[in-house]
Amino acid sequence: MSPIPLLTPARRDALLAVLALVLLVAPIWAPMLHLGDPADRYERALVTAENGTIEYANESKLRTDIPISTEIVCTEPFMRSRGCFFEYYLAEGHTISTGIWSSNPDYAPLPSFERYRYAAVNGSVYEIARDVNESVQNDEGLYRVELALDPEPADEVLRSVSVSAERVPSPVRRAAERGTATSHREIEVPETPVRLADGTYYRVYEAGKTDPSNLAGLLDGIVRYSFPFLGLALVGYLRSRFEVRYVGES
Repeated sequence: MSPIPLLTPARRDALLAVLALVLLVAPIWAPMLHLGDPADRYERALVTAENGTIEYANESKLRTDIPISTEIVCTEPFMRSRGCFFEYYLAEGHTISTGIWSSNPDYAPLPSFERYRYAAVNGSVYEIARDVNESVQNDEGLYRVELALDPEPADEVLRSVSVSAERVPSPVRRAAERGTATSHREIEVPETPVRLADGTYYRVYEAGKTDPSNLAGLLDGIVRYSFPFLGLALVGYLRSRFEVRYVGES
């Protein structure tokens, strides 16, 4: 007995009917393709920890308002925050009293919350700290607590504030790996460097909008407006090949 052909006339017509239905509802699923929609474009900037500090490898190609990390103050290429001037003052050897005193030379009783953890000033990287000045005591024998900066290795700080490429949205990962990427949906870009598997660091940032190409716009019009007519044509072709019967009570 010869085998039954895989695509019989009945199966072929059934597939054509499904295709006709898909074409008829093209205006519903076409927007999911984003053929004629603008996209958010993301780019990267190389971050290095050379010469004892953390900086962009090539600042001339960057926007001037993008800090390397929100956890490191004073990393904006040209714009400096008020906290940056404050940390520069401490890095020059000055001290600032907090008005708080401690009975324990090894304990500085200050709130642990900080807006940032590190400062990159004077070509070095420091951790935001507070020290107990044992040389200054009040009448009660308490030691004065002062704001301070503690030097830290730049490479360790950069790794500490970075996020692995495996933990970021896929457009951000693609931008870090390839140099640029686009996305049609709103995503959250980490405000800190992305760490790749090869040990390099890139700060990914939104670089504007990308307009659709003329070809994409043409395809979008074809899908939205021409596909339904093709679906109607298929329905007309299949009308003579299907017979619909109502089987109910006699």
